[in-house]
Amino acid sequence: MQHLTLQFRNSEDFVSVDSEEQLEAENAEDDAEEVIKKRTDIGPTYKWELSRARRGQGSFKRNVCSYETGCRVTGVKELMHLRASHIKPWVKSTDEEKLSGCNGLLLAPHIDHLFDEGWISFEDNRGGSGWLDSLFPFLSGA
Repeated sequence: MQHLTLQFRNSEDFVSVDSEEQLEAENAEDDAEEVIKKRTDIGPTYKWELSRARRGQGSFKRNVCSYETGCRVTGVKELMHLRASHIKPWVKSTDEEKLSGCNGLLLAPHIDHLFDEGWISFEDNRGGSGWLDSLFPFLSGA
């Protein structure tokens, strides 16, 4: 397993987001999921898997488990207590990235929430992001 350094952000690093802006962001994700449901170029099973991947479930979680063994922050290893979290946001990912185990981390729910909201981030503890870029080349556009 590769080692990552956890970085915490403090509240001064963030611009206050009002509830209307947060609601718009949530609606954008819901709209992206609706687009998948209406697609005709993929079958119903693949649509279902892409939708479940948004929530860190299904085949995406199984795929992440081939790279991760537990939460890197808390050390929790029991899968029922972990979420598969997308490194590159689901809404910005291609279909392949939405399901790729390379695009995920297993995180405890509270760590997943902090990661999704941008309060914590991860970087290669060997200094720099070159290792992450080589492991996750599609993240450079995230």
